[in-house]
Amino acid sequence: MPMTLEAIQKKMKALQAKADAMASKETVKVVARIRDIMDKHGLTVADIEVHFGGKRRGRPRESWRVTNSAGKSKGKLPPRYLNPKTGETWSGHARPPAWIKDARGRSKYLIAA
Repeated sequence: MPMTLEAIQKKMKALQAKADAMASKETVKVVARIRDIMDKHGLTVADIEVHFGGKRRGRPRESWRVTNSAGKSKGKLPPRYLNPKTGETWSGHARPPAWIKDARGRSKYLIAA
């Protein structure tokens, strides 16, 4: 005799409740084991955070990137080249814009310093 959808859903709920209870029991055991190890070695949560620098999951915080980069953030570079027709500028770094990309001599576009 085939099972009905309602019977399968009821069975799924019962199995999920059982799985949640097992996971909860396992968590309690693991936490107790960690607590025993910490007591054995005289460690506190603060000791562990100091050793590992707090939570270290996922991507680094933005403040970490700024403080560990090579000095301060450089920001936008000053323009070195000027398109006399449109007034558009380019710093000379990264990909050149279309108006200067194929120019033979870029010196005619240089901004006088």
